[in-house]
Amino acid sequence: MANHPLTHHKLLNSLLLRVLACYIRRFPFDNGKWRLIPAALHACRDAHHIDTWREIRTRYGFRIQVDLGDWLGRHLYVTGEYESATTHVIAELLNPGGVFLDVGANLGYFSLLAATRVGPSGRVYSVEALPLLHDRLLGNFQRNGFTQCHLLPFAVSDAEGELDFHPGPQDHRGISSLRARGDTSEPVRVPVKRLDDELSDAPKIDFVKIDVEGAESHALDGMACMLERDQPPIVLEVTESYLNDMGRSVSDIERLLSPMGYRFFRIDNEVLTPLHRLADDGVDQFNALCTVSPLPEILAQKVVR
Repeated sequence: MANHPLTHHKLLNSLLLRVLACYIRRFPFDNGKWRLIPAALHACRDAHHIDTWREIRTRYGFRIQVDLGDWLGRHLYVTGEYESATTHVIAELLNPGGVFLDVGANLGYFSLLAATRVGPSGRVYSVEALPLLHDRLLGNFQRNGFTQCHLLPFAVSDAEGELDFHPGPQDHRGISSLRARGDTSEPVRVPVKRLDDELSDAPKIDFVKIDVEGAESHALDGMACMLERDQPPIVLEVTESYLNDMGRSVSDIERLLSPMGYRFFRIDNEVLTPLHRLADDGVDQFNALCTVSPLPEILAQKVVR
């Protein structure tokens, strides 16, 4: 029996999408290529609605299995990277033998990036609360042979216990959070730990990335002793409205970090914008770099004077 014309159409679109995404991922970005990305993301969303897993090689050389039905998975599949400016900052501030702490690891993109930078002699701690992501995260470590990566399967806060964790929708697991999201997702009960307790015997932490959808202030309070001791650079997502939902504000983060000597920068597309105060930015959501140490020259050149 002949194939239906719609089947041919879908197969052709799938093939074209695969070729287009491969081209965007593997070759340097330029103005022309950037114009292709929105169309490729739109085609990917239309072609793959749910649970379509693909293994890809990113622009940084590591392999990761992604779900094309998920917002993050589509971006990685099409572009081979995620949040390029933040990726660049993390890559430049990590060195072989370093120790990276990834709070809110999701499928492990930043953990895998860090593992390529710290190498076999380094260590990566990946904190992920959502149980359904644990096997995927471990699988991504294994497919790269990254034995330096260690999963910490719990949520983090300033007190220990158990709390309801709210999974994001199936097409955007990255917005899962301890924060009640106001949708119909069924919460799951998860253990909650203080990182000052869980990592008390860990080596010096060289870099911290935190993206926990509004629980950033609680997470930082639960690792305050470690931050005071090691003074690692921190990249964190700052969303005032999400922090407010958790009973905190950007000012609470600033009050913890400023006395330790941290300076704040907003991570923009091509530059680092110094912030007099973390709470002064006037933007509801942005990624911030918080650092005590001077920036390496390659990042110092990106600071807006």
